Parts: sequence; structure tokens; C-alpha cells
Amino acid sequence: MFQAVIQQQPPEFLHRWESISQMHRLGSPREIGLGCLFLATDTTFCTGVDLLCTGGAELGFGTKIN
Repeated sequence: MFQAVIQQQPPEFLHRWESISQMHRLGSPREIGLGCLFLATDTTFCTGVDLLCTGGAELGFGTKIN
């Protein structure tokens, strides 16, 4: 299903999102699933986490305040 959705997107759209990511590619359903599995497990040592599955797309955005 993921591949069918990706194949329907215009090449410009995919190129834009791939260029934003620090890994220069889109994430796979398996990679997102592994993040979900981590969040769903009974991890007793984790008290809170923001798990960003973005491939680093958030890096370099926004204004940095010193």
C-alpha cells in the first residue's frame, strides 16, 4: 500500500521531501513500525520520550536562539 501511494505522487513532490531529510530518502513503513513497537513495549526505564521519525527533516528549520 505504501508503494502505491508513493508512486502516485509527482516526482517534484518526492524530490522535495527527499531533499529535506538529512538521510535524503523517505522512511519506510518498517522503520516507522519499529518506532511504534518501541513505544508500545513495556519499557520500565523510559519515563518519557518524543520519538521523531523524520530522518532529520527538522534539523536546520527555525531560528536558533542563543
